[in-house]
Amino acid sequence: VSTQSTWEAVVSTQSTWEAVVSTQSTWEAVVSTQSTWEAVVSTQSTWEAVVSTQSTWGRMYAYDAEAERIVLQALQNGIYDQIASPVLRSIFLGPLRNSESLVNQQGAKKLYDEILAEFPAHANVGWVRSNEFKFTRALEAIRRFGRFPDRNELLGRPSKTEEVKALYDGTVMNSNGDLKRSDRMKIADWGDVKRSKSQEM
Repeated sequence: VSTQSTWEAVVSTQSTWEAVVSTQSTWEAVVSTQSTWEAVVSTQSTWEAVVSTQSTWGRMYAYDAEAERIVLQALQNGIYDQIASPVLRSIFLGPLRNSESLVNQQGAKKLYDEILAEFPAHANVGWVRSNEFKFTRALEAIRRFGRFPDRNELLGRPSKTEEVKALYDGTVMNSNGDLKRSDRMKIADWGDVKRSKSQEM
């Protein structure tokens, strides 16, 4: 997010932002109050502290629980149903797709499938379809390991041998949602698994 201009590039203009959340009253219904939103991202300086350097990169997940809470609240109070764009609905589901909760992952995939069913002829449904792999691979990762193995190093979590193997083999999504061989084999002890010289770091 870096600078105000970068942030403005994300939300473009006030009119674009209003198109995302319909009206100020709708947005306030999603995040309840300005103080609640401030509790999510606190201040620009706090947000920069989250993502500014690699040393603090693990903190990028610090607000996941709050983001999930806001989305779940919007689903419960009907605000989500007021979002008329399939693109915006798909984006709104992001916190659930990034969750390490299997229930949230299953809910996100179900809602994503419903978006495709509800807006089959929408002009932008192609963009929504292009993101299907993110929902599918995230759900597969949580079903398989109960967490995203690629986050282990950043969060200071010890990795299991099978998690490291999956990352190296490219059979579980990495932090970019890709399935490809990872060079991050140092995040765990391979235990009794024998590696060839080409695999040793």
